[in-house]
Amino acid sequence: MDVQYVTNEKGERTAVLIPIKQWETIQNIVATETTVFEDMQEAIEEMKLIKSGKLKGVSAKDLLNEL
Repeated sequence: MDVQYVTNEKGERTAVLIPIKQWETIQNIVATETTVFEDMQEAIEEMKLIKSGKLKGVSAKDLLNEL
């Protein structure tokens, strides 16, 4: 990765400059991971509702038939 560091008067790194293309790639990765995490949270909440009887589940057979 082609990065440049910004330092303060003590030589401590305070910021990083990266090419815009690399920044866009990082943003896409984060967005994808966030979406996956949100989907997993939603699935967990659905499972809790199914276990508590508040939501009807679908059998594995029916799920495969839908595909």
